[in-house]
Amino acid sequence: MALREGLEEATASLTGVGSQLETLENQAHALRNHHGNAATSPGSTSPRAQNKPAIDSSTKPSMPRDPNREPEGIPEAIKGSPIKKQSLRREYEAAKLLAVAGYKVVQSPPTNSHGKNPDYLIEGRQWDCYSPSGNSLNTVRSAIRNKVSKNQAYSIILNLSDSKLTSNEIEERLARDPVTGLKEVKVIQDGQIHDLKLSPKGNQ
Repeated sequence: MALREGLEEATASLTGVGSQLETLENQAHALRNHHGNAATSPGSTSPRAQNKPAIDSSTKPSMPRDPNREPEGIPEAIKGSPIKKQSLRREYEAAKLLAVAGYKVVQSPPTNSHGKNPDYLIEGRQWDCYSPSGNSLNTVRSAIRNKVSKNQAYSIILNLSDSKLTSNEIEERLARDPVTGLKEVKVIQDGQIHDLKLSPKGNQ
């Protein structure tokens, strides 16, 4: 009899402890949900996110704008087929526009470490110029990919003077299908210089 009563008392005690534990677990779960919702609610930002600075890796001009500034170095002689001549003219036009905007531009820099000859040094970085004459986004992406994959340059100037494509269209195309190794793209259009925002998933 005494043994049965002892077992019943022990069982009752354990049941009470179990109920208390369940209550504590429910309270803890509610607190976790409350904090999680507060952290992800619209307009809320964690302290770490608030303190994280925005990153802009685009090359900036080191000098003030000067309409009389010329690019340094020796431009490539304009000769060859009509298409080649037009490409070289656009290459020089881009160099001139960048120099006027305050960028330090050197034309026909020394051969790089891969044995390639990029078109420019812009603020110390090797760049190559591409001036598409058509309106195919796939052709533009392929040309950029070839320059990067062949180690010609990892930063590209796109002169769109002979194309109806826009910088937004090219940016969206590269976002959908990034070019591995591509560091930076500057687009020249209507006398303006636009920095493309590249996707970190593939580019860079």
